[in-house]
Amino acid sequence: PSVGESGEARLMTVEMLPEDVDIRALTEVQRKSDRLNECMGEYIEWLAESYESLPVALKRRFFELRDEAQNGGHGRIAEAIAYMQVAIEVWTLFLKSKGQLNETEMKEIRSESWENFRLLAEKQNRIMYDDKPSTLFITALKEMLATKRVRLTDLCKENPMYSSKEIIGWQDKNYAYLLGDTAYTEVCKFYREQDKTFPVSKKQLLKHLAMDKYILPSEQGNTHQKKIFGQNRRVVFLYANALTESGGDEI
Repeated sequence: PSVGESGEARLMTVEMLPEDVDIRALTEVQRKSDRLNECMGEYIEWLAESYESLPVALKRRFFELRDEAQNGGHGRIAEAIAYMQVAIEVWTLFLKSKGQLNETEMKEIRSESWENFRLLAEKQNRIMYDDKPSTLFITALKEMLATKRVRLTDLCKENPMYSSKEIIGWQDKNYAYLLGDTAYTEVCKFYREQDKTFPVSKKQLLKHLAMDKYILPSEQGNTHQKKIFGQNRRVVFLYANALTESGGDEI
């Protein structure tokens, strides 16, 4: 089931291939699993010794890392990698206190982990952007317009193609005026033909489009009344720059 955008941002996905795992090293560690229990026990005891001071320091460090990771992506992703980096830093501090790492080694591990977490966050943000309902809708709309599967009639034309079944709305230099139900149905059909299901209802889609600043918002279901060739139409005001890659007088 879908966990939603916020839930997805909390799940940091790491893609791995079979050759990414050093089987011999993994087998060696598994043979010494009893030592792992001992190590974890020592780690917990070490944490307990710093019970009074550690939470304050970790909270401060978490906020520093989170702020550093903010780059316009989803805030939950920045939080997720900040938590993971804090865990690495505490763990390496413990290893250093036990003589297993020196200062240089500890800094190298921390630097490498933070760089990898930042790259992971960038990838996660790209995946989430591509899977957003508004992005899916605009992507499908652009492709269907480019292939002439659907059309927008230019309001400057004297003879609009009312009879064309491909018409999903009208356009001028500022907006594409979409027939909401028609455009939504065509996009759903577009994804069904790829064995995919469009993730949200039309009402939810319009909310996403408004939030992502693709359409002119409205308190009346994010649609507006507009007189088009003498007839009042309730349409979605999609900003023209959302379709700049389509071009053409009549798309």
